[in-house]
Amino acid sequence: MDAAALATSQHRRTAMLVAACSIELSPRDELAGDMLRPLLAAGTTVFVNHPPSVTHHDIVAACARLRRAGFDPVPHVAARRLASFTQATDFLQRAVGEADVDRILLIGGDESHLLRQGEVGKALAAARGLNDVLPGGRPGDPDSDGDWFVTDWMDTSRAQEALQFQHHAWPDMLAEMRAAAGWRRHPMRLVAPVARRFLKRRAAYRNAPGCYADPWGAIRTRLGEPRPDNVLIG
Repeated sequence: MDAAALATSQHRRTAMLVAACSIELSPRDELAGDMLRPLLAAGTTVFVNHPPSVTHHDIVAACARLRRAGFDPVPHVAARRLASFTQATDFLQRAVGEADVDRILLIGGDESHLLRQGEVGKALAAARGLNDVLPGGRPGDPDSDGDWFVTDWMDTSRAQEALQFQHHAWPDMLAEMRAAAGWRRHPMRLVAPVARRFLKRRAAYRNAPGCYADPWGAIRTRLGEPRPDNVLIG
């Protein structure tokens, strides 16, 4: 292969690699805007990360610049770096209003982890030999977004596709737990009936009115007001 043909082949392979990869920028990167136009086609999805050195205002501003430049910005949302529900709400509302953002990058697990809390608890207990010891819960109220939120899940398929961060499916994790418990799983089966009766008497909704789950109410009854102090004060 001569030099010209080799250069052409390398250029083609480089273009294919860039077309298949995900693009991520820092909010303060000078390329987060018009300067990206010569490098990427209009409409390209560009992820905007959330490092400790920036605020959500920086991220919204970068997303707005990218949108004006013809790209599709997708911000990361690092919940641990948001001080309150009020700040999180402001972040998302501004991202939608100023940058026309219609999705975020959420890291949380693959499809095998899309489980309700009742399923998770029972599977974890069974992996240790305690089969069917946890009392049944209640279904979520279809008319209450707030009550569903605590036991709901979000779609992480795009994040998994882009980052490939989830390496262990839920069944694999349960198999590992069973192996770690080893022989201790067998005597635990003898304890299961007693544990079942004990936990049933301590169930969160025992003797409680209603037919739907009320997680915030159960938390409030046992532990006190669950909302952050600054929300209560505000």
